[in-house]
Amino acid sequence: MLHSWTLVVLQIVHHACLQLDEATSELKNTNVRLKDTVNQLRPSQNFCIDIVLLYIILGIAAYLYNVLKK
Repeated sequence: MLHSWTLVVLQIVHHACLQLDEATSELKNTNVRLKDTVNQLRPSQNFCIDIVLLYIILGIAAYLYNVLKK
C-alpha cells in the first residue's frame, strides 16, 4: 500500500518537474524576445535622457513626500 502511494507521489513530482522545465524554457525564450524588442526601441543613445527623467521622477517623489509628510 505504501509502495503504490510513493509511486503516485513520484509520478506527480515528475509531471510537475516536466511542466516546470517547459515553463522555464518558454520564459527564457520570452526574455530573449523582450530583450531584442527593448534593444530595438531604446538604443543606448537615450541613456542620458533616461537619467534626466529618473532625476525628475525622484524630485517629484521627494516633493510629494515632503508635502504629504506635513
